[in-house]
Amino acid sequence: MLEKIAANVAAGTPPDVSFIYAQWSVGLGLKGVIIALDDLMASDKSFSKDDFYPELWAALTYRNQVWGFPQNRHPFAAFYRTDLFERFSATVPQTW
Repeated sequence: MLEKIAANVAAGTPPDVSFIYAQWSVGLGLKGVIIALDDLMASDKSFSKDDFYPELWAALTYRNQVWGFPQNRHPFAAFYRTDLFERFSATVPQTW
């Protein structure tokens, strides 16, 4: 997807809106592929950064500018089959 966005920008046909991963946002911003969103957020009185967890903004902020909107936040979980640990006499990890 990153390559497609870069190709579209180079061809003069960038997307109006696109989903990107947080780790891409600063690099794309520094290359001028995306714009900082601070002015857009400030101009929309119905928008509030307080509606999102602060750490989400931290991941999308560089040099005091916001380069993306939080898309989602969810916990990760790991499940394992205890019967397989028992069958192979494996020790179940105590920390993950």
